Amino acid sequence: MKKIAFLTILLAALIVTNLTAGGRGQAADPEAWPTRDVMIVCAFMAGSDTDINVRALARGLESRFNVRFPITNVAGGNASIGMGQVMGARPDGYTFVALQTASLMGNVTTGLVDFCHRDMAPVAIFGRQAGETVIVPTAAPYQTFQELIDATRARPGTIRFATVTGGAVYIATVIMRVAGADFVPIEGGDGPARVLQVLGGHADVTIAPFSAARPQIEAGAVRPLATLLAQSPTRVQPPIQPAHEVVPNLIINTLFCILGPAGTDPRIVQRFNAAILDVVNNDAAFREEFTRHNFQDPWALNVADTVAEMEAQRANFMQFQRYLQ
Repeated sequence: MKKIAFLTILLAALIVTNLTAGGRGQAADPEAWPTRDVMIVCAFMAGSDTDINVRALARGLESRFNVRFPITNVAGGNASIGMGQVMGARPDGYTFVALQTASLMGNVTTGLVDFCHRDMAPVAIFGRQAGETVIVPTAAPYQTFQELIDATRARPGTIRFATVTGGAVYIATVIMRVAGADFVPIEGGDGPARVLQVLGGHADVTIAPFSAARPQIEAGAVRPLATLLAQSPTRVQPPIQPAHEVVPNLIINTLFCILGPAGTDPRIVQRFNAAILDVVNNDAAFREEFTRHNFQDPWALNVADTVAEMEAQRANFMQFQRYLQ
C-alpha cells in the first residue's frame, strides 16, 4: 500500500507552520502558557464525532485559560493529513491535533503512513467513542450481524462494503475477510460520508461511528447490527451486539486524543493535560454534551496512561499487519 507522499506532508506542514508561527517562533513559557490562542487541528471533517467533541472540550478550556482554542478542520487520509501538518508545526505549545486512536494506529499498521504517536508529543486521551457500528439499510434482509456474515459467505463478492483506506474500519474489513467474510470493498470516506453511501444505495453495509449513524438509526433509515467495542455502550438502549461475538478478535475501542509536535515542552504537555482532565471531570456543560453525544461516561487519562494506552492499541493492531500491507 502506498504511503502518503512526502511532498504532500511537507507542503501541508509548511502551511501550518506559516499560519501558526506568525513570526513568534520562541517557545512558550511553561508557567505562563498559554498567553495567546492555541490552535487545534481536527483531523476529521466538520460535524464528525471528533470535531463535535474537541469543540466541546475547547469551550471548557477557553473558560479556564481566557484564551481561544480555535478548531481548524483538516480532513483526509484517515486523519493522516491533519496529523502530518501538526508534525511539521513549531513545537511552541500553540499547535495541536485532535484525532482518534484507532485511526492513529491503523494508519501506521496498514502502511498508509510511517509515523504514529511515537513521532509526536501525546497530550491526552479525553474520551471514548460510542463505538464504530456496523449498519445496513432497514430494507436489507439481514436482521443480525451473523446473518450478514453468513450472506457474504453464501454470495461471495456481491455485498458492497463502504470502507476507508487505513484506520479502524479498514482493519475491521480485513479481520472479517480473514474470518471468511467476502465483501466487495468500496472507498467511502469519513464516517458521515459512509452513512450517506448506505442511505444513497451506493453501499450495502458500512461501519460508522454510532454518533454519526444515530440520527438515521432513530429515523428508522438504517439498522445497527454490531458494535466494534468490546461491549455495547452502557447508555445505548437496546444494547448493540459486540461484533467479536460473531467474528473473533473484531474489537476496536476508539478513543479521542490530542497530540502536539515532537519537542513540545513536557511541562506544557502536563499543564495542557491537567486542564483537559479538569474539563472532562468537572465541567458540567462538557460532561452533559459528551454523554449525550457519545453515549459514554466522560473519562480521560493523564499523560503517562495516555502513552500506555496508545502503545497497547498499537500492539493490538500490529498483530494483523501481515494481512494489511
